[in-house]
Amino acid sequence: MTKYQFEKELAAKLEAAPETERQKVLDYYRELFEEKAEKGLSERDIIASFGDPAAIAADVLGESVFNKNVKRVKTQARSFFTNKNFLIAYFAGFMITFPLTIVVLSVFLSIGIIAFAAVLSVAICGVAFVIAGPVGMGYGIYMMFDNVGAGLAQAGAGLALLAAGIMLLMLLKVFDFLRIMLFVKKANWKESFAGATRHKKTYAVLCIVCIGLLALAGGLFAGGMGKANWSFTKLDIAEHTPVVKELDGPVNRIEINMTSRNISIMAADDNWRVETYNYKNKKTTNTVAITFDDGVLTITESGSYSAHEVFNVFTGINGKKRDVYVYVPVNIAEFNVKATSGNIKAGGLSADTMNIKTTSGNLDIRNCASDVMKLTVTSGDITVTQCTARDLEAKTTSGDVTVRLVGESAEYSIHVSTTSGNKNISNQTVAGDKRVHLQARSGNVKLYFV
Repeated sequence: MTKYQFEKELAAKLEAAPETERQKVLDYYRELFEEKAEKGLSERDIIASFGDPAAIAADVLGESVFNKNVKRVKTQARSFFTNKNFLIAYFAGFMITFPLTIVVLSVFLSIGIIAFAAVLSVAICGVAFVIAGPVGMGYGIYMMFDNVGAGLAQAGAGLALLAAGIMLLMLLKVFDFLRIMLFVKKANWKESFAGATRHKKTYAVLCIVCIGLLALAGGLFAGGMGKANWSFTKLDIAEHTPVVKELDGPVNRIEINMTSRNISIMAADDNWRVETYNYKNKKTTNTVAITFDDGVLTITESGSYSAHEVFNVFTGINGKKRDVYVYVPVNIAEFNVKATSGNIKAGGLSADTMNIKTTSGNLDIRNCASDVMKLTVTSGDITVTQCTARDLEAKTTSGDVTVRLVGESAEYSIHVSTTSGNKNISNQTVAGDKRVHLQARSGNVKLYFV
């Protein structure tokens, strides 16, 4: 059958269809014929790929009848909802119909928002993975100079991220198909799907590439783990040497000079003890010097962490080795801490006087008891939880103060102040000797009694 014969027979079979629809179908097949002819196909092969003109006409006429029925239903529905009796009935039951209308509209709006959020989330994650993947791969190659196992494992993880990102972006095409099925007229499905699948060969190639990338990523990761004897801790590219110092006398004051480490102070046995790790790799070192002289315990950090230690995804396994742990006897007379920077945590301590001061860092005091507790921070938050104190003072220049004291508010003379921030309790004065004074120049102040 020639092109002329095909068009003539198709036009004859479409005689019952509206003129505009018949012309639209004929134009579609003319354009399709030209596209296939440009690709080198013969006239006979092109016409054969179109199929039987009678079958094509039957599909078109069936869709035309379907569209007419849909239009008739829409017209009837429109006339029903604009009918005077319907409007009267709707407003007569307004107390019921209006809430139902709001519920229905809310449901459809929620579905639309959820669908939009799903598409947006997939797109953002895909782009993020595609960017993070090559970065992780490149950094993994760089890490191989220090630790082959960690480098291989991290390069494999980066490659897997890249493949996952490409697959997520390809998933957006599925949303496009759903859009066509939900919002495009059935008569136009064939044209819409033809446009949506125009690059199907490209997507097929990308699927094969992603599968290959995932297989390669798995191989790299398995190779890296094999180098580490399947032990995640051995993927840490740094050497951590334990440091333990037992103190042979009571400590009157603790002086802390940290640049990147945190301090944890906790109750232990009757002896003072300090534990931490010194860090070293091929490029940098980070050590902690511990000295004890005339009742003064000094803890000083020197050196820095390399970029490897900061970005290696596996160093989180040994991340706690950065902290400095100070073990304190349960009951002591006086406890004084002075720090330049770094977060300080203290828990389970009991002292007559507790005085902790730091320039930059957060204070977190939990389950401590002290007759006098004085906490001072220049830049950082102060958090006190489940503590008891006859006289508590907590001040910060820039940060929040949150205190949860054991007892009743009626037992305390309360003074809270903030220059730029909010407070949840008012000042009060009582006859007792318990006092709490909280101050934040730039931050919020919150006081609770439990």
